[in-house]
Amino acid sequence: MQISSIFVCAVLGALLGGIWLDRSFGTAPCLMLLLMILGIAFAMYAVYRTVNQE
Repeated sequence: MQISSIFVCAVLGALLGGIWLDRSFGTAPCLMLLLMILGIAFAMYAVYRTVNQE
């Protein structure tokens, strides 16, 4: 349960942040894609650390 919530929160936060920034600056979809890539990378790293910690 913890691993899935980490992944979902990281990706969803990056997606929503990217959409908000794209609407604010009119750069759609550049910032959303950039933040999605970073969010997925962070989520994978967080899941990796959680799995190796247990």
